[in-house]
Amino acid sequence: MQSRVSTYIIRPVIDSVIETRYPLTFRKEDAKLLGEHLKLRHSVELVGLKRVGISDFLRFFLLRRGVVQKYIEKGKFHLFIAVDLNDLVEREVFPFWILTFKRLADSVEKFNVDPKLKKEIGVLFLSAIQSQDLFLTTEYLRESLAKVTAAGVIPTIFFIRFDRIAEILNNEVFSILESLVDASGQKLAYVFTSFRTIDEVVAKDLDRNFLHVFANICHLKGANFRDTKTIFDTLKKRYHLKVKGNIERKLIEISGGHVQYLHLCILVLMQRKDADIEFKDLTKVVLSDERIRPQSEEIWESLRDVEKDVLLKVHQQQTIKVRERGVAKYLWDTGLVLEGADKPYIF
Repeated sequence: MQSRVSTYIIRPVIDSVIETRYPLTFRKEDAKLLGEHLKLRHSVELVGLKRVGISDFLRFFLLRRGVVQKYIEKGKFHLFIAVDLNDLVEREVFPFWILTFKRLADSVEKFNVDPKLKKEIGVLFLSAIQSQDLFLTTEYLRESLAKVTAAGVIPTIFFIRFDRIAEILNNEVFSILESLVDASGQKLAYVFTSFRTIDEVVAKDLDRNFLHVFANICHLKGANFRDTKTIFDTLKKRYHLKVKGNIERKLIEISGGHVQYLHLCILVLMQRKDADIEFKDLTKVVLSDERIRPQSEEIWESLRDVEKDVLLKVHQQQTIKVRERGVAKYLWDTGLVLEGADKPYIF
């Protein structure tokens, strides 16, 4: 196994995923920052507005050939384990650990690792299922991660939509997460995605000794024009859509780099047909579409009252005081509010 470490990088190859066709420079600064943390084995909280494009970015980062070599390091085994918590039917602690273990077993089974290691982890996972015991399951998971890293593999677990299990998160869960890092000889790293930081999502008193493992917070803002156009171009191909250049540029501008808004804009265009929309009416047509409002409401309802107050002041072009910027920092961190030449504005 060790003799092949300098030759291979463990990565899934899923050509049907459109993000695998994005250029390696897609969201370059975000990929570079995340890659630097993972090279140093830092765990990361990846925070962004709801549906801003975190999953889109992660599919690129997880599946695109060449990402590990470009943004993390060459010549090492990096095993990416994606745990999408939308797959968790029962939002309870034991199913959470079983899902995590299953995704580890799946990842090891898929990729170019020693067949003996695959078999050992498969046996440990089966034992966890049969035990129906939380303690034994986490012990087998620890043992599996120790075997993975002993084989020269560097694992990263991506907990996607971590905020979905906020109600079950407690000191014990974070203690186990930390113990898994210890079992791997500090080789394991985590990436948590959420619309808020872990502190805010859990909204409970947690021991800071656990949270220090997840102290690196990266905010994913709306994509810039070039990256949004990359997404737009792939969606155009998917929907076999032809669109005028000025209409395309305006839709990219209207979306603000927010992937769900961009997708909705394209659906509006498809329904109305490009020829039926005059350029001067484009913004009005998009904003009046019934699918836009629920997305805006979802973002609005994810804000705290103080953030809503400040956002309204931004919308009304009122002066924002320094104290208000501090208490509503989330608006700027996530790119919901951007800095204009004179005053801030909503993206």
